[in-house]
Amino acid sequence: MDDTEEISAAFPFESKYIDVHGSKMDYIDEGEGDPILFLHGNPMSSYLWRNIVPHHSGQGRCIAPDLIGMGQSDHPDIACRYDDQYRYLSGFIENLGIGSNVTLVIHDWGSGLGFRWAHDHAARRHARKPPSPVSDDACPGHRVADGQRRELALDGKPADNFAVVEAYRQWLTETEVPKLLFHGNGGVAIKEPEVAWCRENLDIVDLGDGIHFLQETHPHTIGSELSTWYAGL
Repeated sequence: MDDTEEISAAFPFESKYIDVHGSKMDYIDEGEGDPILFLHGNPMSSYLWRNIVPHHSGQGRCIAPDLIGMGQSDHPDIACRYDDQYRYLSGFIENLGIGSNVTLVIHDWGSGLGFRWAHDHAARRHARKPPSPVSDDACPGHRVADGQRRELALDGKPADNFAVVEAYRQWLTETEVPKLLFHGNGGVAIKEPEVAWCRENLDIVDLGDGIHFLQETHPHTIGSELSTWYAGL
């Protein structure tokens, strides 16, 4: 897929809301079938996936929430640290009833949250449980100020990254679950030794130049490759 194709700023999806622990969480819900759950990072929203979700038309039920305190979701009076986010994400998945046969598409903070959810629900996917080292201590919280919305996709400064590959290396080498990793030059969390390990153990796609929000610079390549990979599951 050629990423010279238009990268649209439009967000052509209907926002839906669900109550989680007394707060509204905003999400998009497109298509039917097994759930494909897109988890954004910090600070961001479901806006990040707007050019990627359409590549999965007809493949499954694409769901992308705004994490609590971000995007159009409510901003409750909580610290919005990692454990808070995980509690609300777990509630979101449970309340929506999408915990079985789910495929996670994860980025930044969403990666740590997604890996932890996979660990806690390993029995649902018949795979070995990975260790779960990520906690508030490992991921200092960054409270999202009131008023921050989807514009963060264009001019927001991302919070500090943190590596997850090393923490989950043992699980990633032994699990039967298929994996796919996108890599852009100039990465922060995943350094060259980790990239080398990924090349040996994962399906990896080189995107070329890119910084943190690869979905903004290479959305159609990501969407196309992810769609092909998903079709082969």
